[in-house]
Amino acid sequence: MSDKTEPMDDPAPQRDVASTGARSGLQYVFLAPEHAQGLERLERASFPTAEHDDLYNAEDYRQLAMDFSDGCFVGFDGDDRSRIVAAGLGVRLTFDFESPHHKFHDYMQASPTGSGHEPDGPWYYGTDIIVDAQYRRKGIGGELYELRKQVCRDLNLEGIVAGGVLPGYADHKDAITADEYIDAVRAGELYD
Repeated sequence: MSDKTEPMDDPAPQRDVASTGARSGLQYVFLAPEHAQGLERLERASFPTAEHDDLYNAEDYRQLAMDFSDGCFVGFDGDDRSRIVAAGLGVRLTFDFESPHHKFHDYMQASPTGSGHEPDGPWYYGTDIIVDAQYRRKGIGGELYELRKQVCRDLNLEGIVAGGVLPGYADHKDAITADEYIDAVRAGELYD
């Protein structure tokens, strides 16, 4: 991770850059409440086939910024802070490996603040990586994942737990199973 700075107490949107992406050149800052509306717009545009109840909303982002700003990153193209182009979000929690099938909102609803974050949780749970369509295939997802790994190292966490959304699967769900869809994507027969 390059240009890493120490987290500040004030989560203002103009605070120091957490990292500059080596491949993309994006500047990543820590999540702040002021990013909430822009993130909601970006997520809905990025996952148009998802149910809105399965996505974060602006209030969820505000709460996450209050609970675990230093574990969440928002990407901007250069110094322009008017348009969010990417984000990598997550929380600390105790993950139940005996019951891995879940919706993240189950964790959110079970936590005291509603963000799903447990301040002493041993795992980093990656809740979201979103990238503006115009910025995809530039290594941004990998850069966000590196930032997550640095959080794990800095906090001495057990590791990262994450799930995923299959945005393109909606077009194929009547013809093949999710596992068959994943196999087709891996084989290069479909793109997602």
